[in-house]
Amino acid sequence: MSRFPGLLALSSLVMALLVTALSAGCSAEDAPPSFPPDFGLRPVTMPYGDGIAYAQEEPSAQLLCQALDPARWRDVLGAPVSRKVQNTVYRSECLLDNATLAMEVSTERFPLAEIGSRPESVHGRPARIGADSDKAMHGAVELLSATTVEPDKGTNLYVRAVAKQGAEPGLPGMVRRTLEALLPVILDDKPKSPGWPLKFAHTEPVEGVALLDLPAPVQARVLCSALYDDAGIGPLASEADLVQSNGCSVLKSDETRQVRLDTEDTLRDSMGGEFTIAGLPARVNDDEARLILRAVPGEPSGTVHEVLVLKRAGLGVAALRVWAEAMATRLRVGPESPISPGPAGAERPKQPKAFACAPYFEIDPALLRPGPVVPFEDGELVFAMSSTGRLVNCNTSSRMTGTDGPYQLPPGVKLSPAAAQTIPYRPGHLGWGRTAPEVAKVEVLLPDGSIVQVQVASGAYAYYAPNTDYKAEKTLRAYDAAGKQIG
Repeated sequence: MSRFPGLLALSSLVMALLVTALSAGCSAEDAPPSFPPDFGLRPVTMPYGDGIAYAQEEPSAQLLCQALDPARWRDVLGAPVSRKVQNTVYRSECLLDNATLAMEVSTERFPLAEIGSRPESVHGRPARIGADSDKAMHGAVELLSATTVEPDKGTNLYVRAVAKQGAEPGLPGMVRRTLEALLPVILDDKPKSPGWPLKFAHTEPVEGVALLDLPAPVQARVLCSALYDDAGIGPLASEADLVQSNGCSVLKSDETRQVRLDTEDTLRDSMGGEFTIAGLPARVNDDEARLILRAVPGEPSGTVHEVLVLKRAGLGVAALRVWAEAMATRLRVGPESPISPGPAGAERPKQPKAFACAPYFEIDPALLRPGPVVPFEDGELVFAMSSTGRLVNCNTSSRMTGTDGPYQLPPGVKLSPAAAQTIPYRPGHLGWGRTAPEVAKVEVLLPDGSIVQVQVASGAYAYYAPNTDYKAEKTLRAYDAAGKQIG
């Protein structure tokens, strides 16, 4: 009715007749669109206008997935998509998915120049958009410029779109629309976080916001403030500048006290008794208490635990529990609402089959770029580059299988006939690494003057030198596409 404000002057009878007529004339095509179910989402609040640039990966992924509602995501991407926050002990990301498109959205630290060859601008900020493969495009816009801690890396909003059914000419526009739609939503006019480098200032926990959801500089101030208050001392002059870390330590009467945030996928069996502290599951030994602040579903299985670590050497289990309870109270941590696996009655979508690659078995093969392939032991070693620049390796000799069947290799990788028949094991040296974008060829020179063939692909190189001791001296030489030596 709000679309026709002039009709508000009509009598209630006319209004009733109008509503009845409109209802009777509705067809199935007029019904509100249905959207795929969402998974792994939880309510999250960011009280700082630039906080997403400093937030841990899990709250960052939550904020990105929920920055646009389902209808707005449909408008930006051209079709409804499911939203999912995927967590591993290594990283978290927002995944958008439908039958034809897979999109990854995250905040990442890397040099912006790694993407695309032409500088661009999104809402006045430096940006790059470029091809990642024949069916994938990626782009990034700078959230934070390079810092003094990592002068060559800024913090970027990163988007990667993969067409599931072959090359898609509309991907560059889709990546740009996503960056343009997200940027003004995730960076708003709320107060800015203190940022790095950081001066200590006494800071209380933020009411209504979980400690884990705060930007890292605010976490550092909150943790240190609680620790100094507990010890009854203030920071020394040398401690006035806080390091880029989500932890803090203090020395009092030759006793070191420490508090920090940690992430782990397997709770430490070496810890002693299991207790409840401040209503949270905890493990305690004589020196350390570990409180589980948040447990989120990980992929492909298992749970990722966000842990508050409290250390005081030699205090003993009983006294350490009392101290940990006091610290937890100061930090106002406690049970949080669990992350929903999805709406009631919705079936969680099946994950793509894993592939025989380590250490990131849970990565969707469609999000990898195939790299070098070298013979190794009784198969081949296949390298692949993740969208964030992590180099993973896939050993075809492992013959491993997962819960959904045999492990897959990244797309575009084909085994040689020799690999299918197994390759006799030959002792030797295996080497690999990342290359600069301009590197087109790499040579390995051995002490006897021989040159080892090196495979170069997707920003990585790899080689296998049979009957060569790994300690043998080797010289690597790199060349550009014109054959000029560059390193």
